[in-house]
Amino acid sequence: MREMSFVKALLCLLLLAGCGANQQWVKEYVDQEVTSTKMDTRERLQPLEQALDNNNMKVEELKKAISALDVKLNQFTEKLVRFTASLEEVNLSYKRGLEDVKKAMEADTKVISDKIKNLNTKIQKLGKGLIIFQKSMEVFERKLEEARKAGVSVK
Repeated sequence: MREMSFVKALLCLLLLAGCGANQQWVKEYVDQEVTSTKMDTRERLQPLEQALDNNNMKVEELKKAISALDVKLNQFTEKLVRFTASLEEVNLSYKRGLEDVKKAMEADTKVISDKIKNLNTKIQKLGKGLIIFQKSMEVFERKLEEARKAGVSVK
Protein backbone atom coordinates (compact mmCIF):
# COMPACT_ATOMS: atom_id res chain seq x y z
CA MET A 1 0.00 0.00 0.00
CA ARG A 2 2.87 2.28 0.79
CA GLU A 3 4.42 1.54 -2.57
CA MET A 4 1.13 2.39 -4.28
CA SER A 5 1.05 5.83 -2.66
CA PHE A 6 4.62 6.41 -3.68
CA VAL A 7 3.83 5.43 -7.27
CA LYS A 8 0.80 7.77 -7.31
CA ALA A 9 2.87 10.64 -5.98
CA LEU A 10 5.55 9.96 -8.55
CA LEU A 11 2.93 9.81 -11.30
CA CYS A 12 1.52 13.16 -10.15
CA LEU A 13 4.95 14.75 -10.30
CA LEU A 14 5.52 13.39 -13.78
CA LEU A 15 2.13 14.66 -14.92
CA LEU A 16 2.80 18.07 -13.50
CA ALA A 17 6.21 18.25 -15.10
CA GLY A 18 5.15 16.74 -18.44
CA CYS A 19 1.77 18.31 -19.07
CA GLY A 20 2.18 21.74 -17.76
CA ALA A 21 0.73 22.75 -14.46
CA ASN A 22 -1.86 25.10 -16.05
CA GLN A 23 -4.26 22.51 -17.18
CA GLN A 24 -7.15 22.20 -14.83
CA TRP A 25 -7.65 18.42 -15.09
CA VAL A 26 -4.00 17.86 -14.02
CA LYS A 27 -4.47 20.09 -11.01
CA GLU A 28 -7.69 18.34 -10.06
CA TYR A 29 -6.13 14.91 -10.49
CA VAL A 30 -3.09 15.88 -8.42
CA ASP A 31 -5.33 17.43 -5.72
CA GLN A 32 -7.45 14.27 -5.66
CA GLU A 33 -4.39 12.01 -5.37
CA VAL A 34 -2.76 14.23 -2.74
CA THR A 35 -6.00 14.30 -0.75
CA SER A 36 -6.29 10.52 -1.07
CA THR A 37 -2.69 10.08 0.04
CA LYS A 38 -3.22 12.47 2.98
CA MET A 39 -6.36 10.58 4.06
CA ASP A 40 -4.56 7.25 3.74
CA THR A 41 -1.61 8.57 5.74
CA ARG A 42 -3.95 9.98 8.42
CA GLU A 43 -5.77 6.65 8.66
CA ARG A 44 -2.45 4.87 9.14
CA LEU A 45 -1.08 7.42 11.59
CA GLN A 46 -4.22 7.70 13.73
CA PRO A 47 -3.80 4.27 15.45
CA LEU A 48 -0.10 4.96 15.87
CA GLU A 49 -0.80 8.36 17.42
CA GLN A 50 -3.42 6.85 19.68
CA ALA A 51 -1.00 4.10 20.71
CA LEU A 52 1.63 6.77 21.33
CA ASP A 53 -0.80 8.74 23.50
CA ASN A 54 -1.69 5.55 25.40
CA ASN A 55 1.98 4.77 25.86
CA ASN A 56 2.66 8.31 27.06
CA MET A 57 -0.16 7.99 29.60
CA LYS A 58 1.23 4.64 30.75
CA VAL A 59 4.70 6.16 31.04
CA GLU A 60 3.28 8.98 33.19
CA GLU A 61 1.44 6.45 35.35
CA LEU A 62 4.65 4.44 35.71
CA LYS A 63 6.58 7.60 36.62
CA LYS A 64 4.00 8.37 39.32
CA ALA A 65 4.14 4.78 40.58
CA ILE A 66 7.95 4.90 40.61
CA SER A 67 7.86 8.21 42.48
CA ALA A 68 5.46 6.74 45.04
CA LEU A 69 7.68 3.66 45.40
CA ASP A 70 10.72 5.89 45.72
CA VAL A 71 9.04 7.82 48.54
CA LYS A 72 8.12 4.56 50.27
CA LEU A 73 11.63 3.23 49.75
CA ASN A 74 13.10 6.38 51.28
CA GLN A 75 10.72 6.07 54.25
CA PHE A 76 11.62 2.42 54.65
CA THR A 77 15.33 3.25 54.42
CA GLU A 78 14.93 5.89 57.13
CA LYS A 79 13.07 3.42 59.34
CA LEU A 80 15.74 0.81 58.67
CA VAL A 81 18.50 3.26 59.61
CA ARG A 82 16.67 4.15 62.84
CA PHE A 83 16.02 0.48 63.59
CA THR A 84 19.67 -0.39 62.91
CA ALA A 85 20.80 2.40 65.22
CA SER A 86 18.38 1.19 67.91
CA LEU A 87 19.56 -2.37 67.43
CA GLU A 88 23.18 -1.28 67.75
CA GLU A 89 22.27 0.63 70.92
CA VAL A 90 20.53 -2.43 72.35
CA ASN A 91 23.48 -4.61 71.39
CA LEU A 92 25.95 -2.22 73.03
CA SER A 93 23.78 -1.99 76.15
CA TYR A 94 23.51 -5.79 76.23
CA LYS A 95 27.28 -6.13 75.97
CA ARG A 96 27.80 -3.62 78.78
CA GLY A 97 25.22 -5.37 80.94
CA LEU A 98 26.81 -8.72 80.18
CA GLU A 99 30.23 -7.37 81.16
CA ASP A 100 28.80 -5.99 84.42
CA VAL A 101 27.10 -9.31 85.20
CA LYS A 102 30.29 -11.19 84.32
CA LYS A 103 32.36 -8.99 86.66
CA ALA A 104 29.78 -9.37 89.44
CA MET A 105 29.69 -13.14 88.93
CA GLU A 106 33.47 -13.31 88.96
CA ALA A 107 33.54 -11.37 92.22
CA ASP A 108 30.79 -13.58 93.71
CA THR A 109 32.56 -16.70 92.43
CA LYS A 110 35.81 -15.59 94.07
CA VAL A 111 34.04 -14.96 97.38
CA ILE A 112 32.31 -18.35 97.22
CA SER A 113 35.57 -20.04 96.17
CA ASP A 114 37.36 -18.47 99.15
CA LYS A 115 34.58 -19.63 101.49
CA ILE A 116 34.79 -23.15 100.04
CA LYS A 117 38.58 -23.16 100.55
CA ASN A 118 38.09 -22.03 104.17
CA LEU A 119 35.43 -24.69 104.74
CA ASN A 120 37.64 -27.31 103.12
CA THR A 121 40.53 -26.31 105.39
CA LYS A 122 38.24 -26.46 108.43
CA ILE A 123 36.86 -29.85 107.33
CA GLN A 124 40.41 -31.17 106.88
CA LYS A 125 41.32 -29.91 110.37
CA LEU A 126 38.09 -31.34 111.73
CA GLY A 127 38.81 -34.62 109.95
CA LYS A 128 42.27 -34.77 111.51
CA GLY A 129 40.78 -33.97 114.90
CA LEU A 130 38.08 -36.59 114.34
CA ILE A 131 40.71 -39.19 113.49
CA ILE A 132 42.65 -38.28 116.61
CA PHE A 133 39.42 -38.42 118.64
CA GLN A 134 38.52 -41.80 117.10
CA LYS A 135 41.96 -43.21 117.90
CA SER A 136 41.69 -41.80 121.42
CA MET A 137 38.30 -43.46 121.79
CA GLU A 138 39.71 -46.75 120.55
CA VAL A 139 42.57 -46.47 123.03
CA PHE A 140 40.11 -45.54 125.79
CA GLU A 141 37.86 -48.49 124.91
CA ARG A 142 40.81 -50.84 125.01
CA LYS A 143 41.87 -49.48 128.35
CA LEU A 144 38.29 -49.82 129.63
CA GLU A 145 38.21 -53.39 128.38
CA GLU A 146 41.50 -54.10 130.05
CA ALA A 147 40.23 -52.51 133.24
CA ARG A 148 37.09 -54.67 133.16
CA LYS A 149 39.17 -57.75 132.59
CA ALA A 150 41.32 -56.70 135.56
CA GLY A 151 38.16 -56.54 137.67
CA VAL A 152 37.82 -52.80 137.98
CA SER A 153 34.26 -51.63 137.90
CA VAL A 154 33.70 -48.78 135.54
CA LYS A 155 30.59 -46.67 135.46
